[in-house]
Amino acid sequence: FVGMPEEDSLLVRLVGWILVVVVLAILSYCWLVFVLLVCVPLFGEYPVAWPISYLIVFNVLFVLVVWSYLRAVFTTSFVPSSFSHPEETSEEEENPEATVTEEISPKRRKKRRYCEKCAQDKPDRAHHCSRCKRCILKMDHHCPWINNCVGYNNYKYFILFTTYTLLLCLAGVVMVVPVALFTWDWNTIMWENLLVIIAMLLGAVFSLTLIGFVAMHIRFSLGNLTTIESLEKKFSWVSVRTSTNFVYNTEQGSSPYNVGVYNNWVDVFGKNPLLWPLPVNTLPHDGCMFSKKELIDV
Repeated sequence: FVGMPEEDSLLVRLVGWILVVVVLAILSYCWLVFVLLVCVPLFGEYPVAWPISYLIVFNVLFVLVVWSYLRAVFTTSFVPSSFSHPEETSEEEENPEATVTEEISPKRRKKRRYCEKCAQDKPDRAHHCSRCKRCILKMDHHCPWINNCVGYNNYKYFILFTTYTLLLCLAGVVMVVPVALFTWDWNTIMWENLLVIIAMLLGAVFSLTLIGFVAMHIRFSLGNLTTIESLEKKFSWVSVRTSTNFVYNTEQGSSPYNVGVYNNWVDVFGKNPLLWPLPVNTLPHDGCMFSKKELIDV
């Protein structure tokens, strides 16, 4: 944090990486339990298609989870040090006759967004993170579980990670249930069974936790909104009516960056549908400038 002693700052970073190790350890535990204690015992006594199908589904999802997670952890969304606002006149300077008819958001009042802590310009939707000590492009939130800020460059990876983790947990629980019901001897529960039960409980808890979280971020992607923006009570964008009767084409309280469901989705996942499910870079721009709804004649 800004102003925090160096040793305390190092401690914060250390705790962050410990949480990353914890996540990877939980994933490794669940993988070992499912493969060695659920699937392997099925070989020889039951049709081979049963454990093989389980291994294919689980391992595909597992690889996607780990791949997405590592991309989310190691991809930063820092505002480039070279960024600066273009030299241009404001709307009020171009049109002195414009009149304010609704509340103007503080961000709209500022002609140039500037971060005192970073001592540099910052684009719209960028915010300063006290943990990362940098301004983050289209900052959504700082996530301790990835020891990183979720921003423009890694938002796709974060959504894929949480979505695939949800699918992995649901698939794991659904696949383990018939194995436990039809192959276990419930009169003599072994330690192996207890390890599987613990993994099932983890999967059930994470599933219940992630369902609403994943749904929220998919909704944000479709509406071109961030968590920070959704929490701002003064997220007021319809603010200026010009003398020529033009107003911003957006609903009160919604994002001016909402340019339609498809375009909003493309802004996060890119234009190639084949690459949407993969944690690879498909960003359509650098995150310093976003399209806005156009002015309409009223």
